[in-house]
Amino acid sequence: MSLYRIGETDKARILYKEAEINGKNGYSINEDNAIYERYPYQVRWR
Repeated sequence: MSLYRIGETDKARILYKEAEINGKNGYSINEDNAIYERYPYQVRWR
């Protein structure tokens, strides 16, 4: 269940901003060692 769906929008925004910073700093999760495969829920930070 997402934080947004249960009404915790402030917490969701904080976590999203933290994830964006981490993503731009090069941190990521590599699932199944599939380096080139994009998942539908994957966010691409630019």
